[in-house]
Amino acid sequence: MSIYSIVFSRPYALLESKLYCSIMEITMSVFIVRIKNELRKKMEKYRGRVNRPEEIREYIERRIRELEAEENFERILSELKNANWSVPREFSTRSVREDRDGG
Repeated sequence: MSIYSIVFSRPYALLESKLYCSIMEITMSVFIVRIKNELRKKMEKYRGRVNRPEEIREYIERRIRELEAEENFERILSELKNANWSVPREFSTRSVREDRDGG
């Protein structure tokens, strides 16, 4: 059966196959967490209202982004501190005078 016959016999087949291929490229891992029994009971109470796996994934992703941002900030701050900044002699004086005198 050719791709041509698949597309025309089932118009969404190509789309489905692309979605399937895209989904198959995503790899996931299982992460197990121990929690107190009291928290587990409370989680069961709200089982239908909270998508626990999605909530946990979103929290971890957000926290990782925060940590990466902190690392980037520290790296940039370090680079700025170690940068060799130099301003031409009397630059500030000339700039103030130009601004004050309008020219």
